[in-house]
Amino acid sequence: MDWKTNTPAFIKFLRDHQCPSFLEYGEYPYFTSDEIKKALKIKAALSEMLEQMQ
Repeated sequence: MDWKTNTPAFIKFLRDHQCPSFLEYGEYPYFTSDEIKKALKIKAALSEMLEQMQ
């Protein structure tokens, strides 16, 4: 009841009632993280190439 003033009790409550996550959020659900990393590397390389051309 006193969660606003009793911070340690609130933290203990949260930790006692924490459940393990069985689901991960994905911004791009149809792409793997490796594909996203590869696309970001390609984008960075293209940006660098365009900067050098100017």
